[in-house]
Amino acid sequence: SIGGDLVKTTQSGANPTFSATGRFNDKRMRSLNDLPTIWSYAFKDGDRRSVILINLDTKSAHPAVLKFPGSAKDGKAELIRLAADSITANNEPELPESQVKLKSETLSDFKPGTTISLPKHSMTVVTWREAK
Repeated sequence: SIGGDLVKTTQSGANPTFSATGRFNDKRMRSLNDLPTIWSYAFKDGDRRSVILINLDTKSAHPAVLKFPGSAKDGKAELIRLAADSITANNEPELPESQVKLKSETLSDFKPGTTISLPKHSMTVVTWREAK
């Protein structure tokens, strides 16, 4: 999903934030406030478009309305989600089965204004071809 040119994303509406305390780049203990919960990145490469949405909220899912210029070819897009039941889940080799999974689905009526859900502590990627 990362490829081509990085395209500016703009977020509006309810945009929750959180605070974190820990050791960051300078290794000193400190608190950071008003960190955005939802992060977004978009790319275009020819007629291929993609958006990456990251929900850092450990307790709640959040809706995202995708607005973009143009339209999706045949109204279709692919949604791939990286998610787990627990924020502490991992895929270490000693585990009998992967805890963090990729789930894929086809969005068949994808157009500007489509709303998708961003599950708690997840990354969602949507890719589509722009209609000509």
